Amino acid sequence: MTSTKKNVGTAVTTIAQSAYDDTFSGGKHLVLGMEEVGVDLTDGELTEEVKQVVKTAREKIISGKIVVPES
Repeated sequence: MTSTKKNVGTAVTTIAQSAYDDTFSGGKHLVLGMEEVGVDLTDGELTEEVKQVVKTAREKIISGKIVVPES
């Protein structure tokens, strides 16, 4: 068993940094996926074998070899 996690801190840091840099445009959707470390999975109770499969799938999602639908 595992859980998904939303890394809200990543969004807060990204927005705060862009505001600090005076590059925050506002009014736009900010999408933070696996590549941006906006979402991820916990290790939970996964076996080492399953963790490796998940890691491989994660790498393929980030590289674009696996496309995850948005809705």
